[in-house]
Amino acid sequence: MKVGGYVLEAGADLQGVDFSYKHINSADLRGANLSGARLHCTNLVGCDLRGANLTGANLSQLAKAWNCYLDDADLSHSDLSGASLFSVHMSGANLQAADLSYANLSGARLQRSRFQNSRMTGVDLSGANLELADMSGAHLNAANLNGAYLKGAILNGTNIHGVRYDDETVWPHGFAPPPSKELEPPAPSWWQEAIGRSKESFKISYRKKG
Repeated sequence: MKVGGYVLEAGADLQGVDFSYKHINSADLRGANLSGARLHCTNLVGCDLRGANLTGANLSQLAKAWNCYLDDADLSHSDLSGASLFSVHMSGANLQAADLSYANLSGARLQRSRFQNSRMTGVDLSGANLELADMSGAHLNAANLNGAYLKGAILNGTNIHGVRYDDETVWPHGFAPPPSKELEPPAPSWWQEAIGRSKESFKISYRKKG
């Protein structure tokens, strides 16, 4: 398949290509080189990016990644801030030094993924599977860990100040978390504006249906 004049196929060299605001459906990009690519506000649906190289890529505010597979992908130093990655498959992925601030990773499969020194302020990891994930030195302050599964996860030097969790959160054996924080920090203005637009769009759609 082609998007923006570029052929999307397994192993494709798409280094630095700008796919911002594009809609990419059912693309097979296994092992593709997308290092430095721009996928800002892009829609990904049913895409296979297993083992892809996304180092330094800009996936900020990724609109959606429904039924997408990023297992064993290299996302180190990438920008995933505000990205919608609900229930994404990302086990074994390299997310070292990535920016995941305010990203939605609720229900994501993140087993054995590496988050060393990543920025994860306000990230939503509710219900995510983080078994054996390495989060050493990551900044998880104000993150949502309700129902997250962290059995065997490495939390050496991890900043978990102000995290929220509940009785269903599973921590590594012997780990003593700080008291759960109930109040959320103020979200960035762009995030608040995006939520506002979504709510307004829903209201208009609802009125039309009515």
